[in-house]
Amino acid sequence: MHRVTYEAANGPIPVGLVVDHLCRVPACVNPFHLEAVTNAENVRRGSNTKLTMADAVAIREEFARPDPRTKQAVADAYGVSRTAIRLLLAGETWVAA
Repeated sequence: MHRVTYEAANGPIPVGLVVDHLCRVPACVNPFHLEAVTNAENVRRGSNTKLTMADAVAIREEFARPDPRTKQAVADAYGVSRTAIRLLLAGETWVAA
């Protein structure tokens, strides 16, 4: 229903974007609480997000150095999974807007 509400207020959802609930209430259909964003941005804004953009930058900087810690060691340090680190480094998550 939120997609219908967004489109009624703003027109079609641009290709490649999803509708984010700015109020973090999935059932909300207030068009002022809905915004079209990339999936990565929607995930980044989510309540379960453990990393910040500053964390993502620091992690990328670490892996740009000649002798970084292992992905598992970095994941443990930030309280995320090794997969989260792998996806970040591959550019699949935490992509600068």
